[in-house]
Amino acid sequence: MQRVKQSKENRRQKGEISAKAKAVAAGVRRNASKRVDEARAGQNKLATELRSTLGSLHAALEEEDHLASVLMEEQENAMKEAVNSLSEKYEEAAKVQARVKLLGDCMRQHFQVVRSHIVDQVGSKLTDTEEIVHAIHIQPDKTLSLIRRAGGLS
Repeated sequence: MQRVKQSKENRRQKGEISAKAKAVAAGVRRNASKRVDEARAGQNKLATELRSTLGSLHAALEEEDHLASVLMEEQENAMKEAVNSLSEKYEEAAKVQARVKLLGDCMRQHFQVVRSHIVDQVGSKLTDTEEIVHAIHIQPDKTLSLIRRAGGLS
């Protein structure tokens, strides 16, 4: 009987140990489950932050691409305006150069006309003077009328 008692006692102790083991195992499972849930929550939070960061980065890259396109377009327009402005200034300079050349040609012609006129007047005065000198030597009476005709006396 002692054996029966011993066997009952062993079974009871095994039951207590089994109950304790089950309780410990349940606690371990609860703790493990809690840690898994915390790890999943942390992973989900990190994944959300990563998606948000990637979205922000994507938006920033699109904005940078847009700004680069706008800048390139503005630079292209500025270059076109500069080329057009230079072309206009070149055309204007060519017109001014043509006007200056025309003015120079006109001035040369004018000076030639004036010079010819002066030469003609000097030549005619010389001719008048020669006539006066000749008249003085040959006909002193006509001298006064020749001088008046030449504009020498009033």
